Amino acid sequence: MYKRKRVFAFLLNIILILNLYSQTNKLTIKDAVWGQFFQLKPEDLNDLEWRNNSEFTFIKDNNIQNYDILNRSLNTLFTLEDINKIIKTEVEDTLLSIKNVGWINENEFFIQRYDKYYFIDVKKKLLVTYIQLPEKADNIDICNTTGNIAYTLSNNLYYDSRNNKQISISDEENIEVVYGQTVHRNEFGIDKGTFWSPDGNFIAFYRKDESMVSNYPLVNINSRIAELKNIKYPMAGMKSHEVTIGIYSLKAKTITYLNTGEPKDQYLTNICWSHDEKYLYVAILNRSQDHMKLNKYEINNGDLINTLFEEKNTKYVEPLNPVYFLNDENARFI
Repeated sequence: MYKRKRVFAFLLNIILILNLYSQTNKLTIKDAVWGQFFQLKPEDLNDLEWRNNSEFTFIKDNNIQNYDILNRSLNTLFTLEDINKIIKTEVEDTLLSIKNVGWINENEFFIQRYDKYYFIDVKKKLLVTYIQLPEKADNIDICNTTGNIAYTLSNNLYYDSRNNKQISISDEENIEVVYGQTVHRNEFGIDKGTFWSPDGNFIAFYRKDESMVSNYPLVNINSRIAELKNIKYPMAGMKSHEVTIGIYSLKAKTITYLNTGEPKDQYLTNICWSHDEKYLYVAILNRSQDHMKLNKYEINNGDLINTLFEEKNTKYVEPLNPVYFLNDENARFI
């Protein structure tokens, strides 16, 4: 979600700048080639995030700046001193700079500092709560509608709720079975292993079984005496890991797995939730990578509802992006 917001805001900046520039200048070849690095380059806006449909924020000089598109007005929402005063009231802690800001809603934002997440109320100017993750937490994924945070410890998946309570989603002792991490060697647009539903009531996740994959030796040269480190790497023609997709209900505390069928080493990519949180869309790709099906699944029982469309190619098919629904509808999508 944050990536989409940054892309939209970046494109908006490009359009505005090009529009202003084109009113008074004609582009030369030099402008077209080098202009993107100099006069046509938009000003860098750090931590740019949409606050609502007409306002976005960014960080400048350790201040959170708020820009209203409709009124074309810019104002300082919070300074570093403001935030430190709010945090220090409840927690003996201060920030050296403002980084990693995201919005839960237009009146509440969070700031990440290492393993801590501070949630601040804009109107009341107070600390709503804060979450401190375990030291070795990895694959961190915050739900931008609730503030709950999913993460992994070793091969298992957890989430921390707003009351700073750790909830275990998996309890796997076999280290060759991994929850909540990327799969399929990060191909086909896969860059994470957890997927919050729109309202934060569910979390979909990858479960990866690598027990059938051969070990591949690597040498760790970071230690004074080099050490052998085995990783799981599916060589061409040999067995690959087997992936399933689970859906955890925060309310029921149960897991439902999608019935994605055989073969077990097929690729499951481009996961997307429906807006009503009733369905999950997954692109199923065969290991030969020449036949893709975009499937719709019922989350309550994991059953396949239907295949929206298929794509075949004699060379290869490479799905990179999940479906994008228009106008909060589950019928029209890109």
